[in-house]
Amino acid sequence: MVKNAAGFDLPKLMVGSLGTYGVMVELAFKVLPRPAVFQTFLLRCPDLGAALNKMGLASTARLDLEAIDVVPGENHWLVCVRLSGLEATLPARLARLEALVGEGEILSGPEEAVFWRQAVEFEWVPDGASLIKIAVTPGRIMALDSQLAALGGRRRYSAGGQLAWVSFEEIPSLLDELVCSHGLNGLVLWGQPGAVRLGEKKGSLFHQRLKSVLDPKHLFAEA
Repeated sequence: MVKNAAGFDLPKLMVGSLGTYGVMVELAFKVLPRPAVFQTFLLRCPDLGAALNKMGLASTARLDLEAIDVVPGENHWLVCVRLSGLEATLPARLARLEALVGEGEILSGPEEAVFWRQAVEFEWVPDGASLIKIAVTPGRIMALDSQLAALGGRRRYSAGGQLAWVSFEEIPSLLDELVCSHGLNGLVLWGQPGAVRLGEKKGSLFHQRLKSVLDPKHLFAEA
């Protein structure tokens, strides 16, 4: 174990700080062996409410999921559940999942790899469009999604409903107000110049105190 309880918990403070507290010059990673096999279970749902319900069932089923996304399609919503492990163990886990949420489609092999590569590389985002990452919770997705759709945003919900990825050809001027009205915050990862942070800006007093300690000469980026 690494003892990091004394003083500032620097790893957590650096996450999302956008270079305001310092520059990381050396990193150490804990890595695990790549799973032998990946398979993905796809379930089509008639609406977002049904998809979120199935996502919740899958997320709490103790099936050791690799990933779970909810994606809008044409006249349906798609729940995408990825599992990994030894080839001999996956059929039983997939059968348990299907018994829990209903009959779906199973992807494997190159087709499965391409499906997730397109998600990881954000190939669903149009060329030249903006990409925004919003921290969310499953219970807030329903109300948020209808408003994002009304603004013309393309959406994808990842990490079991904890992240919303939204893309716009041009970021609407009302987006910051919309995100703030839900008590959320987000980051513009790429796109047109403008504000990087969206929504509620919490902890400004704490940030200033921390900034004065870690960067008293103001050498690093400002918030």
